[in-house]
Amino acid sequence: MCAQCHGTNGVSDPSSLISSLAGMPRQEFIQKMQDFKLASPTSSVMARLAKGLFEEQINSAAIFFENQTKPPVSKNQN
Repeated sequence: MCAQCHGTNGVSDPSSLISSLAGMPRQEFIQKMQDFKLASPTSSVMARLAKGLFEEQINSAAIFFENQTKPPVSKNQN
């Protein structure tokens, strides 16, 4: 489900405004997902997706993305 927007193995298209998840620390990923679950109003795509996930699913995804290779930083990014 994540790959549709965040790319294969969590590496987003560099020209996209969507952030990569690859290499994100587990606790940071979990916190972001918890924040999305608490989001109000629930109009964002991530808020709606996060609300449907169990804690075990979030933790598993966090471990997976933490263990993926972080994409290189583009010279155009600050």
